[in-house]
Amino acid sequence: DWRVSPVDLSSTQERLEAAYAIQHFASSVMSIFSAVAVVLGIVSLHVLVRSIGASKRREIAIRAALGANRLRIARWFAGEISKPMITAIFFGAAGLWVWFRVMSAYLLGIGASDLGIVVTVVGGISTWALVSAIASGVRASYRSPADVLREE
Repeated sequence: DWRVSPVDLSSTQERLEAAYAIQHFASSVMSIFSAVAVVLGIVSLHVLVRSIGASKRREIAIRAALGANRLRIARWFAGEISKPMITAIFFGAAGLWVWFRVMSAYLLGIGASDLGIVVTVVGGISTWALVSAIASGVRASYRSPADVLREE
């Protein structure tokens, strides 16, 4: 009979995929935005380390003039950077944990206990900050102390 509508013969798997399509799309978009946020965080951290290095250029020149070698200057500068970095890592990791708790209620595949992701992101950003601090300290120590002290 032409008045009877045909029965939907889709499988349970197809119906589940259709029902969760929006959540999968939202998860994909959120993953892309999270990756962009991590990249922006790393770039801004690098810029911050470079600007701190530029502000401490005179102190680095004085240390170099007094006989500190490049490695010692790089270690000192990494120590100077690590103080605010530890505070930022603590608050950033706490914020990331809260974000995971909130997002796990809305998105598929994200659990509140995904500690591996948190450790990887925090460890990667911390490593980058330390490498950036050491590189900035070494780079700053290559300048002639006399030239730096004459500039200001």
